[in-house]
Amino acid sequence: MLNECDADGIVGTIKATLARFNIPLQNLMGIGTDNASVMTGVNNGVYAKLKKDLPSLVLVRCICHSLQLAVSAVTKQFLPRNLEFIIKETYDWFNRSSSRQAAYKELYKLINDGHDPLKIVQSCQTRWLSIVCSCTHLRTMVGTENTF
Repeated sequence: MLNECDADGIVGTIKATLARFNIPLQNLMGIGTDNASVMTGVNNGVYAKLKKDLPSLVLVRCICHSLQLAVSAVTKQFLPRNLEFIIKETYDWFNRSSSRQAAYKELYKLINDGHDPLKIVQSCQTRWLSIVCSCTHLRTMVGTENTF
């Protein structure tokens, strides 16, 4: 069981868990992590601490997390600063009222030749790149929302 969420606590838990299942530490070939410094820090991260005992240990960073960080950095140059807030508030406003959803659906169908509207998608910081889907749907909705 993990008692401390620092690198020493995580390394201790990894070693204890492997020992509990009679798996030698030397069998650990690699670890996959997010990019948190507690996991990947070059001096005191989990990987650095394990690498002292296991020189050939491989670190696999989460590509989704890395991509999300890269996309976030780039989009700050081109998209409004409050875009994520607008998307979240739009989702929340519709999600909290079935009557608003029904009115929106009816208006969307009227304006768009009877086609059903796209689902209003929630953007989430822990679901990498969910903002892309949210932006796409919101862009499709904009004309209808302005009327709504």
